[in-house]
Amino acid sequence: MKYSKFSVLFLLVSACTGQTIPDSLRYLGLKPPGNEPKKFDLPVTPGYFAAERIAISSDGKEIYFGELTGYGPDSKGRLRYMKLSENRWNGPFTVIERAGNMALSIDGTKLFVGAEWYCERKDSGWGSPRRFWNTTNKLHYIQETHSGTYYTFSHPSGDTTRREWCRLTCTQTDTTVESLGTPPNVPDSGMDFYIARDESYIIIVVRRSPLRTTSGYADLYISFRRSDKTWTNPKSLGPAVNSADPDDGRWGPYVTDDNRFLFYSHGKDAATAGILWVRFDGLLDNLREAQ
Repeated sequence: MKYSKFSVLFLLVSACTGQTIPDSLRYLGLKPPGNEPKKFDLPVTPGYFAAERIAISSDGKEIYFGELTGYGPDSKGRLRYMKLSENRWNGPFTVIERAGNMALSIDGTKLFVGAEWYCERKDSGWGSPRRFWNTTNKLHYIQETHSGTYYTFSHPSGDTTRREWCRLTCTQTDTTVESLGTPPNVPDSGMDFYIARDESYIIIVVRRSPLRTTSGYADLYISFRRSDKTWTNPKSLGPAVNSADPDDGRWGPYVTDDNRFLFYSHGKDAATAGILWVRFDGLLDNLREAQ
């Protein structure tokens, strides 16, 4: 059977439209924020709070988040997710215990969890955790970009005296860990970060001075990659994101693929911790122009 160009175009558009999520159901059906951050209201188990970084599938139908009881040695945590099916959000479902932060691979078939692990998608859900790389290097927040490059917070190759934001180049026989250099690495780094899928910018966590020993008491900064692959000096995301309260920290950044929204964790303690979201594309353009 022959189809005209118009018919083919119509079929393609119809197919794509059929996969589109109604605005009323996006992001759990919550009203999107403007330039003022607001709570991203996730369902959590009594006694737990939502924190760390979230992850959203490319089709917008899965939202992953961590829930914890605290950050002490006796604290509990698990990785959970909500799934949109038959025009309603279902869950939360548990992916794995004792993990909070995560990132999805570009194709959505892998879920990087915790510090050094990943799960593979199965027909029935997610498989058991497997080690990402057989190494003694400590990894944190593994993330994949469109180029097939991975980024993490780890020891640069051959140097176990420091940990920095690094680029991982993986081949069938070897993995090279290369520091991103200074900048964007700074003395007060807070480990957490988000790398844009096109590697054009990185959002990092910087502890406030004087240095604190906890994961809180920090702000979010951004560094842009230049054409020569060096990075600009990190710049604060400003009062629209960071708090004037010296005890209210910021960590666990995540940006949607279209750069429209920034999600991040905040709080002073377990009683005040949670996840906020804010409109980000305009702020991103302003920060880029100010470089």
